[in-house]
Formats: sequence, structure tokens, C-alpha cells
Amino acid sequence: MIFKKTLILLLISIILTVIEMTINPFFHLGRIFLVVSGILLVNAALWFVKDNYRIEPKTEKIKK
Repeated sequence: MIFKKTLILLLISIILTVIEMTINPFFHLGRIFLVVSGILLVNAALWFVKDNYRIEPKTEKIKK
């Protein structure tokens, strides 16, 4: 649930960044949204890796 909310927030932040940087690239709000988008993107990637990371147990070799 948190992952879905984070992705929605990331999408909104990226859209606002594109709009603000297109209208006025020197306006600070666009840069703030860009930083927020970057932080959310890194967090979402780390959460995805954490949720899908599995450690394989070591298999013992069979002696013949």
C-alpha cells in the first residue's frame, strides 16, 4: 500500500516538475519538485529491491 502511494506521489511530482520547468526554468518550485522526485525514485527502487530480495540457501554437494 505504501509502495502504491509512493509511486502515485512520484508520478505527480514528476508531472509538476515538467510543468514548472517548462513554464519558467528559473522558478525554484520546479527544482524542489525535481529533488523530491529524485528522492522518491531512489526510495521506491530500494523498497522494490528489499521486497523482492531472496537469499538462496547453500546447497550441500552430494558425495559419491
